[in-house]
This record gives sequence, C-alpha cells and structure tokens, in this order.
Amino acid sequence: MLAAGCQPSVESDPQQPKTDQATKDSQAAAASNQQPLAEIWSLSLIDGTRIGYSHTQQTELTENGQSLWKQTQLSKLTLQRSGTTIQQQTEVSSVETHDGKLLYCQSQMSDGGDPNLVAGRVSNGQFVVTRTTAGKQQQTSFAWKAEWRGFFGVERSLRALPLQAGENRQLTVLAPILMQPARVTLKATDHEVTTIGSETRNLLRIERSDQLQVANGQSITIQSILWVDPSGEILKTLLPGLGLEEYRTSRQNALAKTDSAGFDINDSFSIPLKRTLANPHATRHVRYRVHVRDGQAADFFPSGPSQQIKTLENDWAQIDVRAISPTGQTPAGKQRLPTAEDTAANNLIQSDHVLIVQMAKSVGSETSDPWQLACQLEKHVAQLIDKKDFSRVLASAAEVIRSRQGDCTEHAVLLAALCRARQLPTRVVVGLVYVPRPAAPELAYHMWNEVWIQNGWFPLDATLGQGGIGAGHLKLTDSNLAGASSLSAFLPVSQVARRLQVEIISAE
Repeated sequence: MLAAGCQPSVESDPQQPKTDQATKDSQAAAASNQQPLAEIWSLSLIDGTRIGYSHTQQTELTENGQSLWKQTQLSKLTLQRSGTTIQQQTEVSSVETHDGKLLYCQSQMSDGGDPNLVAGRVSNGQFVVTRTTAGKQQQTSFAWKAEWRGFFGVERSLRALPLQAGENRQLTVLAPILMQPARVTLKATDHEVTTIGSETRNLLRIERSDQLQVANGQSITIQSILWVDPSGEILKTLLPGLGLEEYRTSRQNALAKTDSAGFDINDSFSIPLKRTLANPHATRHVRYRVHVRDGQAADFFPSGPSQQIKTLENDWAQIDVRAISPTGQTPAGKQRLPTAEDTAANNLIQSDHVLIVQMAKSVGSETSDPWQLACQLEKHVAQLIDKKDFSRVLASAAEVIRSRQGDCTEHAVLLAALCRARQLPTRVVVGLVYVPRPAAPELAYHMWNEVWIQNGWFPLDATLGQGGIGAGHLKLTDSNLAGASSLSAFLPVSQVARRLQVEIISAE
C-alpha cells in the first residue's frame, strides 16, 4: 500500500536470487511437501518508473487428509519520499478448498519497524480477524457469506470461466491487508492492443470496480483496469489514479535493480497552488475552489463545523474552512458523538501501554480544563518527536514513544494515544495541509487529530504544536484507527490523489 504526504527496512540485494525472500518461500514450500502449481513474477511501475516487483506462488497442500489450494504473494516496493529512500514489503496468503471456499488467510506489511500482521479464519459463519502490532493483539469478527471468496477470488473466477467481450460479472472478495469484503464489478469491454514490457499483445480489457467501506460508514470505489488473455490469466493491471502499473515478466527482469530515484511519491502527489498564504496556520477563514477530475468534490470532502461545501458550475465546488476551538465561536453543525473506540486502546493507538500512560500522566497535572490538557499534550508530542523524518508510513504509538521520530502520522497516533490515556476521546484526520515551498506553495497529504471537548470535535496538529490549527487544512476523512479502519482511512487519499485541482480564493 502506497502512502503519500506526511518506510527503511533492510532488504537483501534483489540481484542475489539465492537469498531473496521469494526463494526462501519456494524452499519452504518444498520442505513442507507443498506441490507447486504455478509461479508468477510481475514488475511494478509508477508512471513508467520501476519501483519493485511481486512474486506469486500457487501450491497444493494436504491438511487432515483434505487437499487444499494455497496462493501466496510477496510484493516489494522501493520509493522516495521527500528524498528519503523507503522500502515496503507486503506478503499475503490464502488457503482455500479447490472450489474456492476460503478457510484461512494472512497478510503482513512491514516498512522497517514492527510488522503489521493480520490473520483471518472462517468459523461457523463468521470471519474472525486477529491483528498483531507491536506485540498487541486485537480480535474482531463479522458475518461471512458462503459465496464470498478470498484475496484471489477475481483471478480464480476469471481462470475458471473467462469473460467474453461485452460480459459483466459481480462477486465479493476479501480485500488484502484491510481484511474486509469488497464488492467487485468486472466489465469486459473489448480486445485491444496493449504494451507489456517490450512486447504488444491483443488482450481483453476489463474495467474493475472495488466498492469498500471506510471510516464512519462511508463507501468508496477503487477503479482499475485488467488486461486478460483468452484463458482468463491477468497479464497486466493499472490503477489510473495512482499511475501504478504491474505486468508479468521473467524472474530475472522482476528482480533487476529498481530505479526509484526519479520518482518521489510526495512530490508527485502534492497539489500546486498559485496563491500564497502569508501565515497559513494563523488564518481564521480560507475559501477554496476544488475540482476532482471525473468526480464531485462533495463525494470526498465532508461538511462539518469547520468545513462547509457548496457545489458550483462545471463540477467545481467551493469549500470554506474556518478555524474553530472551544474557547472561540463554534459554527453550528451536527457532529457524530464519540464512540467507545474513540477512547479505547487498539493496535496502533496503544493508550494502555505503560510508557504512554506514564507520559500522559506527567503532562498537564495542574489543569482540570480538558482543552488546555489536550493542547499541552499536543505541544509535548511536537517537542518529543525530535527527529522529523519520512522513514515510516504509519508506526504505532508504542513504537513512536520509543523512537521519538517520524512525520505527521507518527505525531497523530502518539497524540491520540496520550489523549485517550487521559480519557479524552480522540481520532485522527486524513486530508491536505498548506505547505510553503521556495518555488510555489502546495497542498500535501497530511494527518492530524480531532479531540472531543464538551460537545464537539476540535482539531489539533502535533506537527505544529500551536494549540489548534488555522484554516490551512482540508479534511478528507477521520478514523479511530480501530480494526479495518486503521488502513481504510487512507483509501480516500488514493481516490483523489493526482485528480485534484485546488485554488485559494480568499483568506483572512
């Protein structure tokens, strides 16, 4: 999963195949008497720049006398974030019956710190999910339908019965990493000549739509394109919004050294602005004009007490952002009341961790005012994280309190943990923030917090530590980072990345 805005692991030399993880997986499969059925290597690119590879292995295994089907996929990406080289590794596996019924699965994502491990199992009509991060486990479950499929349900469906031009198909599959059902629609358009590496092939183009639930009951749809051969094998995929392409290739080509120096994910996903704000984080009111290519801004930017949206002509929208605080005038507006998960500890926000509890108690002991306490905790986090870097995507609060380093995501999870340890309901917010640049200002993807004080949610930003924020932030979504929402909170970013135009109309 790619993250932009506000990951380094030690990886073996990709040109040493005898020691790479994919080879270890193959050796482990052989040692456990799993019979290889197929092996696929794919190259990953963004805007034509090589960023990594994926290795997929299908095997057959026997458990309790039953013959089962297993697929494992390992993906490694190498990118730049504001000049910092990051490496992200994701491994997912699914064990199913030969007719496609999911039994159990697992996904693990690592970017140099504690791995994020999620395991799932179908049991008595329920899908039981166990998440493990930094030694903390969290278990949830939801009802599972017999016709639903695992991570690779689309691939298995197309192999079993290839689509023909003009045909449509719908099915529900389990989304890797997120561990939640995704409603998938496949629309086969027609055959077209497409490039795969240095070759061209006449393949069937299939437009894929994945509908997923994100924070607060919202749903989003992720669009991708598949190019499929007559046997139903997917030879190439493209996520147009991110410019992320993957196509099948040889092992040698997949493992060749990546060249990510020319692609910086932060620079590529930022939004340039023509107008400068002299003091953006002290502004009281900023009016923006926003356009989302092939979409409506109101579908992505929520309205609330600090942010109101008005539809304009030609698919543009006006967004008025106002600075709010409990000590000032709070604009009227309906707000969602805090839930138990806004105060509880979870895998990313370990507010019950002994070091976090101790630190939270050491701050603001002299005040009984919850807003003053929240502001003191915000300032404390800003001062505590003394190494500002882009080396991680989303470290947990327990990791941050030990390392004292990170970017906006690390500031946000630690502040949320400290506030919750003091019984202040707190969530994280994902959106955009104004960033001054020497050449021209821009909006960058960002994470900050909202804390519940008396009768409303009020924003704080520990990367600034100024006791609240001005109107230089544009909100996309919020999340308590519990369960599936911990990563689904980033999905709205993937929806609007590189599709946004923003203009500053006025500021005060």
